[in-house]
Amino acid sequence: MNTALVLSDIHFGTHGADTSKVISGIEMMAHATEGKTVIIAGDFSQDARTSEIGLAAELVRKLLASRVHVIVTPGNHDYGRWAGEKLVDHRARQSFYQAVFKPIATQKIVRAVQDTDLLLEIGDDLFICLRSTHASWRHAGRIKKKQITWAQQALRAVQQSNHRVHLVTHRSLWGDVEDHHRAMYKTERLTEQLLSPFRVRTIIHGHNHVSKVGLRVVHGWPIVQVSAPTLAPTRSRGNYSGALCWNPSAPTDVEFVEYAEITERG
Repeated sequence: MNTALVLSDIHFGTHGADTSKVISGIEMMAHATEGKTVIIAGDFSQDARTSEIGLAAELVRKLLASRVHVIVTPGNHDYGRWAGEKLVDHRARQSFYQAVFKPIATQKIVRAVQDTDLLLEIGDDLFICLRSTHASWRHAGRIKKKQITWAQQALRAVQQSNHRVHLVTHRSLWGDVEDHHRAMYKTERLTEQLLSPFRVRTIIHGHNHVSKVGLRVVHGWPIVQVSAPTLAPTRSRGNYSGALCWNPSAPTDVEFVEYAEITERG
């Protein structure tokens, strides 16, 4: 696998007249990548309304129809309003997201599925996608113990010595001063039981609406942290909106693509 298009925080429902250009532009950009792969790190929608999830489902259908590999994880907005699952985490919202998720889970590259979590294999790359939006009033999102156990079992069944392992989440594991949101809580178990023993090479996330690449050393193992920008200009909080072209074989090799370039292609 070569380059992939990395997106997050698309927030359908905020693009107005540019919505169709956003969908077409993403399709064109993803198909133009060498790996014909798009990674979406959550928040397809703004308020998880039926119309917004319908637009997300349309995007997914078009990507799959053009034979683009699609890698996703849900965001907090995909499960409710801006406060996400803190306010609305019920079956109706989850069923909306399933309209997006089900076609993705049937791809030939999928090796394991549990709820909205995925393990996908593309060449020498394994992508483990874990929902990170389980939250409470007092804490930001987290990845649950049962998800980590499932991920361990799934990776043990397929991982070979040549595989590069990448984790895709919505929330970041580690917070920085300039971040707009709190990082996950209870990350020690994830670090000790998944990141370190399975030599996870890259963590891709969104949620903070900023493009950033950094390096963390976890138990002596270097992990590249790729923060994807928002694709919604009205949600950028003063940062640039757009996407990233990312190379999994050289995970610090990231190129920023502006929102205007994406919509112009559409």
